[in-house]
Amino acid sequence: MAGGSFDVTVAATVDFDPGSPLSKLILQNGGAFRKLFDAPTVIKIPVENNGGTFEIGLASFPGAGLLVQIDVPANTTGYAQTAGSTFLHGNTLQVVGDVRELGGTIALSNGTLEATGMVHILQGATLDGPGAIVGSVTNAGLIRVRGDDNVAGTLAVTNIYSQRGTGVLFIIATGNAPDRYDRLQVHNALLDGALRVEFSNYSPQVGDRGRPVHDSSIGWLGLGRIL
Repeated sequence: MAGGSFDVTVAATVDFDPGSPLSKLILQNGGAFRKLFDAPTVIKIPVENNGGTFEIGLASFPGAGLLVQIDVPANTTGYAQTAGSTFLHGNTLQVVGDVRELGGTIALSNGTLEATGMVHILQGATLDGPGAIVGSVTNAGLIRVRGDDNVAGTLAVTNIYSQRGTGVLFIIATGNAPDRYDRLQVHNALLDGALRVEFSNYSPQVGDRGRPVHDSSIGWLGLGRIL
């Protein structure tokens, strides 16, 4: 889909010859897929965003509880993004198989990304919270917990969070109380890479403490480098 838009306004199944291994929904050259109204939408082929927009709801009309399911064989990449943008606007994207983000931005905005496989944030790609990821994450790119919101947020990962050497976790702190800084909540963490902290209207003092990463299996953790 190049330069146009595919707006889903009713319950729908997008099924372009799912038996063919070459069948994909490809967004490029500004093309857009938008889920706008109620009832789940099921996409039966893999989706590739190569410079377009994949959107569930709209910024001006985010919807409530909208759901898009990408239902493909479990050993495939259900959703891949090399460029462009994905906006959940507080809604849910469910993917059978992996999610591979090689570039561009995925913005949860208090939405939920679910994957039966891995969610891979590769070097050069960005994921913005806050919100939830149901599954496991490898981060070799940039994860910004807060996204574009102006209040402290939480990004929750229900399974393993593995941050690679090139990975960066970015948080904003306006104080050292728990409700004044962003947090990453995970079930099991394997940490490398860097933690980048931006202090907003707050000058840390000697003795101030913050706990931006919480691993429910062993408690609070730190990362390898502070930026």
